[in-house]
Amino acid sequence: MGWLSRIRVQGPVALRALRAVLWRPYVLVYPVLASMLALLLPAVIAVGLGLIDIRLVWLTVPIYLFGLAPLFGLLMVAYCHELDELFAGRTPTPGSGIARAIARFRVLVVASLLASLGSLLAESGDDDSVPFGGLVGISSATALRALNGFLYPAVAVSEGSLGETAEEVWAAAERRWGTAVVTATGTRAVGMGIVWSAIITSVALAVLAVLGVFSIEVPPLGGYTLSVALPVAGLFTATALTTTVRGVVETALYRYAVDGELPAALGDDADALLADQ
Repeated sequence: MGWLSRIRVQGPVALRALRAVLWRPYVLVYPVLASMLALLLPAVIAVGLGLIDIRLVWLTVPIYLFGLAPLFGLLMVAYCHELDELFAGRTPTPGSGIARAIARFRVLVVASLLASLGSLLAESGDDDSVPFGGLVGISSATALRALNGFLYPAVAVSEGSLGETAEEVWAAAERRWGTAVVTATGTRAVGMGIVWSAIITSVALAVLAVLGVFSIEVPPLGGYTLSVALPVAGLFTATALTTTVRGVVETALYRYAVDGELPAALGDDADALLADQ
């Protein structure tokens, strides 16, 4: 499927997902904060390590992966919990998701770390085993793949251990969709469209400013401020949109897998929310 075709598929999904949460906009604080962390922390960590000793900058990647994962997971589990409350017809109290995430913190920490390494672990084992999976009660690569696909809503909604949660998710997904690896559709193509539109616009503004044809004087860089700010704003918008939609769609599909009910706001065709494999 081409890039434009993906946008045509993902665009309506994104619109339905956004409509599902805009009437309770306070739940959006979680994906917005998660996006800010994902974009800002690498630079903050790298600069901090560089100020201590430039030779430590290489530690940015492992610190980012293993340090950010639980924090990102905390915000996403909180988000999915409040989404699940909305989908169940209840009105979540602002902040109730954080309380739920803290209550499940031990499970979500391990789950978030596994998510960072999940693809590697799942691909390094066969269908019958996962390296180190026995340490956390995950008995198969298929269970790990299923958990990765619905990680945050599963931790937010379920009550069991990580292993029990993974097996529950896999069993539910298998009942609905068979043995295929199920992943929710995202908005990567839409996000890339936003980013590239911002980049192209910023380049055009920079060229016009250099030629003296057109410029908007905005501190601190005068006519070049917008050219610098637009790609940054585009990247943040794309990341926040992707994170927001991902949470809505994965939570909706998790509810559908477990109890067979798809939230009305997302239509009645669950397969339309699945990513092409």
